[in-house]
Amino acid sequence: GLADLEHGTPITPGTVFDIASVSKQFTGLAVAMLVQQGKLSLDDDYRKRLPEMPDYGPKITLNHLIHHTSGIRDWPGTLAISGWNMGDVISFEQILTLARNLRELNFTPGNEYAYSNTNYNLLAETVSRVTGKPFQDWMAENVFAPLGMNHTHVHHDESQLVPNRAYAYGRNDEGIFEKSPNNL
Repeated sequence: GLADLEHGTPITPGTVFDIASVSKQFTGLAVAMLVQQGKLSLDDDYRKRLPEMPDYGPKITLNHLIHHTSGIRDWPGTLAISGWNMGDVISFEQILTLARNLRELNFTPGNEYAYSNTNYNLLAETVSRVTGKPFQDWMAENVFAPLGMNHTHVHHDESQLVPNRAYAYGRNDEGIFEKSPNNL
């Protein structure tokens, strides 16, 4: 396949891909490492490190966030129903602002399962608060570098240049390929 259709650039072993939601396993690893170091507990209330987040009554734990059982709404769906253009740039800070402004849960924590990207954004922010470092820096120092993952990073700026990047494409209604930008 091609990493870049516009330039005919082939995919090679050095091609860098946006792994999207597969990155949640890395965030889970970061939390697990901090649990092992005694800096976090999966039973911690999520507001212990994020006190500005809403108190919905029932306790929401880090365990709820990891397992998508928190009841906290998924930000992509929430933005979509609010009329947000999903082609616009969406910053981490905007996601945290949205999470701070949610007024109710979809369900009582622990009672149901609903996939939530918001949960993992809150976990990444928790890692930053506990470690005192930006999530991308902590991951680079504590996960990627020790594992020799020299071309792996947490993408925190949509304008950041990434050598050997593969671009995403999708077919439009006429079957023609178009870019599918990730502005997160």
